[in-house]
Amino acid sequence: MDTVQSILNQFSPTEKEQLFKIASSRNSPNSKKLKLFQLILEKPQSSDSFYSQKIYGIGEKKAFPQLKKRLKDEIEEIMVLVKPNRLPDKCHHRIQCLELILQSQLILSRGLKNEGAKLLEKCLKSAVDYQFHDLVLTIFSIAQDNDIPEVLSKKDFPKIEIAIKSHLQNLVNQFQNETPVGKSESKNELLSKLVHQINSNNEHWRLVNSIRSSIIDDNLEEGLSIINGVEPQEIYQEEDSTVYWQFLLAKMELLILQKNYKEVCRICQEHNSNTKHDLEAPAEFFQFYFLAHFYQAHWEQAQSIIKNHFLPFFPDQNWKWQYWLALIKLKQKEYPHSLKLLHASQSELKKSTQYYLASKLFEIIILIEQGDQDWLEYKIENYRKLLSRWKNVASQRIILAFQTINKLYGSGSKSRKQSDSDLENIYAWEKSCSWDPFGFELIRLDNWIISRQFS
Repeated sequence: MDTVQSILNQFSPTEKEQLFKIASSRNSPNSKKLKLFQLILEKPQSSDSFYSQKIYGIGEKKAFPQLKKRLKDEIEEIMVLVKPNRLPDKCHHRIQCLELILQSQLILSRGLKNEGAKLLEKCLKSAVDYQFHDLVLTIFSIAQDNDIPEVLSKKDFPKIEIAIKSHLQNLVNQFQNETPVGKSESKNELLSKLVHQINSNNEHWRLVNSIRSSIIDDNLEEGLSIINGVEPQEIYQEEDSTVYWQFLLAKMELLILQKNYKEVCRICQEHNSNTKHDLEAPAEFFQFYFLAHFYQAHWEQAQSIIKNHFLPFFPDQNWKWQYWLALIKLKQKEYPHSLKLLHASQSELKKSTQYYLASKLFEIIILIEQGDQDWLEYKIENYRKLLSRWKNVASQRIILAFQTINKLYGSGSKSRKQSDSDLENIYAWEKSCSWDPFGFELIRLDNWIISRQFS
């Protein structure tokens, strides 16, 4: 029992008792592992034969070494919950910072983006205050993986790069004159593997960036030619699947822009059959899956994604999922249900100006569909006042849509005749402010006005 004993010897009697209590909460009272832990605490100087005899009834049970290993693994796992009373200041602050990083990742894995972002902000301050430059890079990676630009964004990367390079150079200067003790071939092999992984990752990231550039430049054909030459599984690495998911998301975004919704559904269904991939999948993956069904009017499947993926796994954005559900109900002509969902989510929708303003505009659209003229004029006037307060931040498409709706359905619309210029103005929207299929406008405002008023 030397290995387990050497670990336990570093703990005070009170700390050992804490460890045992934690282990007791994780194991059944009849657990052999827990019984062995208790025997070691009560009779620490006894032999393996003594412990084996007490547990198995014989002195040299073949299963005993494996039982010792399981106990050692458990103690190493739970010992992080029992903090040492005295630590050097730097070590203490570093452990605190690492704990915050771990907490933030666990919270983000639950879909609680806002809370996770707050912890990452706290981590960043601590890492900078105590000069843990390597941890800043870790925080940046987590922020990027979880799409939290308010913590650290890509525009901050040049400064991060300078800080990390300077930190690495300081380490080189500090240790370059130390005489190496012995040879460590295995470490050299690991470093070679690391360099190979980095080179491979760089190549994959260049591929992702090329696809992203083609989307930004609206050169979708070029993006498709890049994608067609690569299978996602060629990029997948079990140790770090970030670049794999970024490639897949870029591919799905490109396909949605091409209106190839069936292919997006095929990709998602293929990945959903793989439980491991399904658990790793970011929210954006399921958003693209949802959009592919939404734009094909697959209402049942779209609602199933909200129910089975968004609400349980990404609760931090419930306001968005409820908004999307309201738009489904609008498309299904379930107007009272849609209105109810919009009203219920509006206090949370204020987190996003465009979503909030769009939800209020869709309320007006529902009233038009219902033919509720009394409420309609009142709502239009209220919206005009709301938009005048937020005109500097409102989407141009929302402003244009409301101006058109106000002309066609507002208080002075009865005495006004429609003209061809109205229709021409709507067609001109796409030139001045193109439609975004990934944002608040899943139901195109220009298409709705044209189909409702000019068809």
